[in-house]
Amino acid sequence: METAIYDLNYAKPADAKAQLSAAMTPGTGEVIVDERNGKAIISDLPKKMDKLGTLVKELDEETRQVFIETEIIQVTLSDNFQRGIDWEKVFSESKWPALILSALFP
Repeated sequence: METAIYDLNYAKPADAKAQLSAAMTPGTGEVIVDERNGKAIISDLPKKMDKLGTLVKELDEETRQVFIETEIIQVTLSDNFQRGIDWEKVFSESKWPALILSALFP
């Protein structure tokens, strides 16, 4: 029998214990998890210890995170911000005096 102690930095100790217990040699291997310190104490046959050490490293990975950056903008809406064509400006500031725009259609 060999014994090794592993620090659990990211994995929940109870979840790690369940996963490690399933990989132990039946009737021989043992997992003791210290919830307070976040440590796993594993005892098993020497052939299994390398595999269990690899399993601990795989289970104890940092959870991927997403970074979201936002800005809060205050917007005040008024008639000055309407989209489209400002027909009053087109009729009042005509740059083409020969062009006659008529609103009446026969």
